[in-house]
Amino acid sequence: MFVENKVVLVTGGAAGIGLCIVKELLKNNAKVCIADISIQFGPQVLNDLEKEYGSGRCIFCKVDVSDKNEFEAAMKKTVEEFGNFDILINNAGILDDSIWEREIEINLKGAINGCILAMEHYLPKYRSTQKAVIVNLASNLGIEKPGALPVYSATKSALIAFSKSISSDVNYNSQKVDVITLCPGPTETMLLANFTRKGLNERFNNLLVRFLNERVTTLPQKPECVAKNLMEILNDCKNGEFWEIEDGMRKEVIIRNQPEYK
Repeated sequence: MFVENKVVLVTGGAAGIGLCIVKELLKNNAKVCIADISIQFGPQVLNDLEKEYGSGRCIFCKVDVSDKNEFEAAMKKTVEEFGNFDILINNAGILDDSIWEREIEINLKGAINGCILAMEHYLPKYRSTQKAVIVNLASNLGIEKPGALPVYSATKSALIAFSKSISSDVNYNSQKVDVITLCPGPTETMLLANFTRKGLNERFNNLLVRFLNERVTTLPQKPECVAKNLMEILNDCKNGEFWEIEDGMRKEVIIRNQPEYK
């Protein structure tokens, strides 16, 4: 596995997809910084992981990803603890258009904070091999156009556009950091809790009920499926790739350049 002996920072790593990613990394002999805003769950998750996978292989940092200083402090602690830093996984996110300003802060600003810090300084300087990777967790709702979740979809569309830009040749040739983007479909996490009450207003809540009935026709995929697919993708990933993961299956998404549309 590519992740073996690599040092990885996972945001939102104390629950959901993030925690499943952390477990897969530890199973494959990586070292991990769990960066999460939850001081309620983070330390307990760390304790549980140390019991299962051994001590000295993961650390917990309390991080609000929208705060650049907190994010950088976690990267510094990762390097201090493990000596290297090879992979950043921008997983932290919320799905709640009723608090859309905070949604933008976390889903978009948080990921941008991580990418800038990692690409401009930490990964080029502290990677253990020639290959360093940033993984951005977007959503297939950033590719589609669901009318019920306009702000959430906008944050994920913007993250896709941002990923496309920072993975361009001019950036890769300078920094030699691979950027790949995952677009999971509906996944069984806390993001879906009280899903139909997370619209901009009551009208959008009604649209969410309709969306749930029409769009989510089967049980959501397990977060473990997303994590395991990511491990396989990292084994042979190339800069600029976009992957959709739905119903436990992955397929590459081709996002074309403007001249190709013309």
